[in-house]
Amino acid sequence: MKLIILALLVSTQVFGLETSCTKLDPKQISDLHDAENLVFSGYLNIFEESASALAFLFYGHQSAKTVDKLKDYPTLIYLNGLLGETSQIGNFIEVGPIRINSQGTLEKNVNTWNSQFNLLFIDLVVGTGYSYHNTYQDIPTNADQISSHFIYALEQFLKADNGCVKKLKFTGLETSDWYIFGEGYAGKQVVHIASKILDSQSATLNKNLKGIGLGNAHIDANSLIREIPSFAFNLGLVEPRERSELEKLALRGIQQLEKKDYLGTHITIQTAIGMIHQFSGGINIQNIDQLTDIEDHISKFKAYLNLSQTKINLNFDTGIPFQQSSSEIINALSQDFAKPDALPKLKQLQTKLKILIYNGQNDILCPIPSTLRYLSSINDDFKTKKLEVQLQGNIPVGYTLKSGQLTFVTINNAGFHIPLEKGDVILEIVKQWK
Repeated sequence: MKLIILALLVSTQVFGLETSCTKLDPKQISDLHDAENLVFSGYLNIFEESASALAFLFYGHQSAKTVDKLKDYPTLIYLNGLLGETSQIGNFIEVGPIRINSQGTLEKNVNTWNSQFNLLFIDLVVGTGYSYHNTYQDIPTNADQISSHFIYALEQFLKADNGCVKKLKFTGLETSDWYIFGEGYAGKQVVHIASKILDSQSATLNKNLKGIGLGNAHIDANSLIREIPSFAFNLGLVEPRERSELEKLALRGIQQLEKKDYLGTHITIQTAIGMIHQFSGGINIQNIDQLTDIEDHISKFKAYLNLSQTKINLNFDTGIPFQQSSSEIINALSQDFAKPDALPKLKQLQTKLKILIYNGQNDILCPIPSTLRYLSSINDDFKTKKLEVQLQGNIPVGYTLKSGQLTFVTINNAGFHIPLEKGDVILEIVKQWK
């Protein structure tokens, strides 16, 4: 019996990771990198004495050839997330310098945001991507906890002895301009993060956070559930009878919200989206203009990032599996998805920061009408002003509406993953906005 108990103790023993930063050989990652490119990776602890850590990859601006030049360029943190999804999607599929294509091979990203910014990709939440959770108790259950983990981790990056700024002498980086972008549920996280940074006088980026970006972001469940039925009907995806079914479901979701049944609301929203997928004959809910979704691409992306050699090249622990997300994380965050706590914060932020909100025309997960609905509830200009055509040369690529520091843009013929589908368009929009 003693031997059995000892074996159990050994098998459940966990290890921990500490804040670290390592300069990588870009050519070892891919021959597509220039030898002078600055690439760094490491781990960031999420609170004091925690052995759980967030993984990150940092790319210096393409024109910065030495670390002392990093401060001359703005830094953009890019976060992904449906529910706790890895930000390596943003790195290796959307805006990073090297892309894993749909065949599972590497190619240069001609529309990388690295041409405009130092890029920092953080696998937020612990347990997703290359990040690691020492104990399940460290997995957050809401955006407020996530923002606390993020800010502590970012302070580690900027101030800890083993963080990049101190260890590798990124002199002045913390006082240059910073931006934080989030896609999907990560948009809600970004709102919480920005609000907490501005509310904290001790936060390093309190004075240097210049703006945030929300791409197809899940901000307000009330607006989403109210707009889904008519949006699907107006696109011709459902028949009148099916629209009635969706409207009944939407009413249930609204009632659940009023009763603060946030898990029930989340389930109702997922059910409604699933019904649209079924009624429409299996349409791609992330982009109704495409026959198939991105999952085959994602599977090749995951396979590549799970290779031992890839982990070695990126200096990540080979014993930690790379995960797009996990059932534990999804379950932990399911109640937070519909919680109406981001919109009041966004209302306050619009007078303090530059904000760019962008939506793909063909996305069901976060449709344009739902974004316009919640923006109208916090900014009267969205009730009266008309959207203006967004041109790239002489070609209309979307529509835009500006009010003070808040800019809203729709992207034609794009779905949820705008940087993948319309990379040149969104890059130009971000360049003009910053």
